[in-house]
This record gives sequence, C-alpha cells and structure tokens, in this order.
Amino acid sequence: MSIFKPVSEIRTAEPFSAKSVALLTQNRQGSSVRFGFISLVARDSSGRMYFENRRPLAPSGEPLPRTYFIVIDPAEHTRTTGYVATRTCRINAFRHVSYDETEKADEAPRASTTESISLGSQEIESLTVVGTRETTVIAAGAYGNRQPIVTTKEVWRSPELDLDVSISCTDPRWVAQTRRMTEISRAEPDAEYFAIPADYKLLDDRPPAKQ
Repeated sequence: MSIFKPVSEIRTAEPFSAKSVALLTQNRQGSSVRFGFISLVARDSSGRMYFENRRPLAPSGEPLPRTYFIVIDPAEHTRTTGYVATRTCRINAFRHVSYDETEKADEAPRASTTESISLGSQEIESLTVVGTRETTVIAAGAYGNRQPIVTTKEVWRSPELDLDVSISCTDPRWVAQTRRMTEISRAEPDAEYFAIPADYKLLDDRPPAKQ
C-alpha cells in the first residue's frame, strides 16, 4: 500500500518522520493468521524520502532490525536501496511517475467496477485528514472466481503533508490489511537517514550519461 503520491516535479516538501505500523490478516487453511510490521518513514524539506523494511514483530512486540532501506532523491533522480545483510547499496535512476499511472499499473483488477465516495474529514495524529472509500466489484470469472469479489479500500490522507496517514483494505481472498502512521514528527529528520553508510559498498546501476 503506497503512502506517498509520487511527484511529477521537484518541489519543496513538508518534512516529517513517523512510524508506519502495518497489520496483515490472512486466511490459511480455514484459520486466520496475523502479521505485524513496524518501520520508519521520513521526508526532508528537499523532498528526499526514506523507507525501511523490517521483519515481522518479535514475540516481545518490539520491531526487529531493518533488512533493507530505500532513499529516493527527486533532485538527483535516484533511488538508492541499501541491503543490510550484504552491506551494499545499489543506486538506480528514478523516473517520476504520476499517481494515476501507479494506480492503473499496480492496483486495477481485471473485469471490475469501482465506486468511490468521500468520507469527509477528521483529525488523526493532530493532522486534518480527508477520507475516501473505494468499493471494487471484481466480476465472476476474472480470476477464476465463481462469484463476484467485493473489496474495499479506505484512505485518510493529509493534504498538508501529502501523506496517507491511515489505509485499510479488505479482500475476502486474504481478509484485511491496515497501515497507519503513528508518532508523527514535523521536525526535520536526521540527515543520516538519507546518507549511504560509510562501510557499505556502493554499486551504481545508473545508465551512463549520453555524450
């Protein structure tokens, strides 16, 4: 579930950092299994974005160490992925795309109809957020399903931060998924989030510049 809308041009951004708490409930052989993930997301005032991936929560409830992290720099048009296990960083060219492109490419199911309604506004984490709910009906036979499948997606977004603060999805094929931003700070995040660690090997996969 995307939390940022990809931007089509470089612009000054509102800085923030937050914990992203995700819960996933899946159907497995007739029983429900829950997974929990906690990670950090951040954006500085230049628009650089930081994401990290952590394994599921430990039995104690504490997040386990990150497995990889991603830094997107819109000014340099780069996407850097750092792999903790191998202590390497790969830099790739980053192409800005519109939000509509990502939605159509990644989320639109075949043979479906979608209805979207406004949920108004409320306050979450001291931010004013606006909500929408999308209900999608996937036609019978689109994925081998005998009956139509009804899925819902509810998003509460902060226009000020250009950030999805809360997302919840339900789908009878895998039950439910939620993601919520907590402990949101409006301060400029630490510059170390966006720096390549000194002991990491740098692998530059960008295409050579045209002469």
